[in-house]
Amino acid sequence: MRELYVWRLACIDPTSDLWAFSKYRGTVVVRASSEQEARLLASERFGTGPRVVGGVVEVGNPWASPMTVLCVRLESHALWSSEGLAEVLQFDATTYRE
Repeated sequence: MRELYVWRLACIDPTSDLWAFSKYRGTVVVRASSEQEARLLASERFGTGPRVVGGVVEVGNPWASPMTVLCVRLESHALWSSEGLAEVLQFDATTYRE
């Protein structure tokens, strides 16, 4: 079984145009094996996919970019266990948009 860790992802550039490709831009807590997997899980959960603007298909992913999202492994986390499935553990559902 692979070792999992708890990660906190937080928006560091709320003005980036990349946020047009996400349904959420708040702080997220994720259980994953690596920073890359944590970013991928956030992308899968909150990403909007491509969009068409003026006949041009645009794609983007703020969760993958260290310029828009900080991703830090939490060494001490009383609320979340590193045991279990790789998944998004917490986000503020009141600011989530479909």
